[in-house]
Amino acid sequence: MAPAPDRTLSIQITTSATNPALLTGLQTLLRLELISDRQIKQIASQHLQCRLPIQYWSLCQQILGQNSSRIHWQADG
Repeated sequence: MAPAPDRTLSIQITTSATNPALLTGLQTLLRLELISDRQIKQIASQHLQCRLPIQYWSLCQQILGQNSSRIHWQADG
């Protein structure tokens, strides 16, 4: 018997972005290879970002050091 052709499955998940289990769930899906790193980055950039008040920019840049240049900064105000 010939092997079944590779089929894809699309799953939609609806949850609150503030759900404390969301990041754990995404990490589990990644570990199980059900979602890619690229997909997680896409979800995070579209749904899990918030604006940082401008007074915290310099503090974050000090903490992150050289890595701060790789972050997309958005300020309120």
